[in-house]
Amino acid sequence: MKRSQLRQLVLEAMKGYTKNPETGEIETTQGGTTNDFMNILTRIAKQRPEQGDPVRGNKILDKANPDNVARISRGEKPIYEQENQQTYLVSFRVGEDGDDDAEVKASSPEQAIEKLKSGEVKLAYGQNLPRLARSFSAKVLNK
Repeated sequence: MKRSQLRQLVLEAMKGYTKNPETGEIETTQGGTTNDFMNILTRIAKQRPEQGDPVRGNKILDKANPDNVARISRGEKPIYEQENQQTYLVSFRVGEDGDDDAEVKASSPEQAIEKLKSGEVKLAYGQNLPRLARSFSAKVLNK
């Protein structure tokens, strides 16, 4: 808090307000005692700085990677998914004669295969991986 803001708050707090019984208007008076001002200043000093919108922050945390939340709470740097990622072409077999493939962004071939198997990545046209898929392999796709 800036000094000028604190000064303005103290000046405002020093004013007393009374309602004039005859006119019904609110009038300012001299104000309170030294203890009143110390209590006000103590409350101002103990106020936390603005934290932003907690509801929005909680929504963001709900969508966050739990591993990164744990890293941040331990004071470590988070690892973002976009860092060091490449596009892999993951190939697999379905049935006796069907080969298929999917493009997956991952940081390693193993991670690309795991993302496809877990359903995190869909096939073309939003399809899920067939249950009979097997013989997975991944290679870097150069674009």
